[in-house]
Amino acid sequence: MNQRLELVVTERLIGEEITAFFIDNEQISFSGTVFNETKNTIHLHDKQGKKKILPKERIQIIKYYKHRKLQIKGSLFKGRPEERIKQEPKKMW
Repeated sequence: MNQRLELVVTERLIGEEITAFFIDNEQISFSGTVFNETKNTIHLHDKQGKKKILPKERIQIIKYYKHRKLQIKGSLFKGRPEERIKQEPKKMW
């Protein structure tokens, strides 16, 4: 995992616009704003105002970071957001 990706994984997702799709079925995708995040789930508000709860272990997340499109496994966002923010990114050298 490169250092840019590790910095993204230690950030909060709440308030971010993301697109998520299930690993086992890429045809089912969800786009929206993250309004809550727990240890194992991500809660989205989609464009129609509907709420979706997605398990982190089963999804891929597409997120823009510094004008680049990143596709990240949801399992890399494991843990509570407040615990993940406290983590120091691992040095790659």
